[in-house]
Amino acid sequence: MLRVLTSLTLSALLLWSCASDNHRTCSGQAPAFVALLELAGRPLPEDTVVHVVYAGSATEDFRLSDPKARHEVVFCEVADENGVPLAPSAQEPTGAAGAAGAAGAADDSPRAVQSLYCRLFTAGFTQLIVSGSGFTTVKYDLALKDGECSVVKPFVLDSPDAGS
Repeated sequence: MLRVLTSLTLSALLLWSCASDNHRTCSGQAPAFVALLELAGRPLPEDTVVHVVYAGSATEDFRLSDPKARHEVVFCEVADENGVPLAPSAQEPTGAAGAAGAAGAADDSPRAVQSLYCRLFTAGFTQLIVSGSGFTTVKYDLALKDGECSVVKPFVLDSPDAGS
């Protein structure tokens, strides 16, 4: 009789845990993580690299110096100081020297990038490693949260607790 009650109790717990509202029931169209990357009071350097490790050993990099490179899971956009992505025409980190055909007439100085808005279409544990000149390389471990389809997190890369 005790075995039957124990068996029924375990079966009920198993069924309850499978039907729990705490599990992710997402469509897959939303990114697993949204990371806002910025420095305290200054723009990101042009050599900023967002290195993402996911699915155990798969990796992908976003390089601010090459924002139009092909990506599969890491999609970063240049954003303003509030973390709002800029219009596509304003996302180039450098000026369009010679775009109009007039040598010397275009501004070819680097454009300040205040922050990056990165959508990470990874599943499960993800590691975010950000590097660039002028700040120490930082590593963040990202984990999904029950009941959330996208974990949204801002990161100040040069803060005293960066990487923790």
